[in-house]
Amino acid sequence: MTSHFYTNESTNNFCIVRDFKTVTFYVVGLDEKLNTNKTENTLETVRNIGAKLGSYLGIQKGEWERFSEGFINSTFEEVSNKRKNNSE
Repeated sequence: MTSHFYTNESTNNFCIVRDFKTVTFYVVGLDEKLNTNKTENTLETVRNIGAKLGSYLGIQKGEWERFSEGFINSTFEEVSNKRKNNSE
């Protein structure tokens, strides 16, 4: 069995908003319920509790911000390269 921090009902929604020339990308976690009843041992249970506590304290926010920034930057570069190649 693979242990995971959240249940099967947990989802992440990736949202992109464009307001004129400004593009915003963010991630929203939904139905994030702690998964401690299906862990294989005490260490996994403690790890899952720690992960959920970290998300409540905003520790994972930095990871999602870096992910979002990287997504926007790579997408921008890809679009810029396509435009450049089409204009040649």
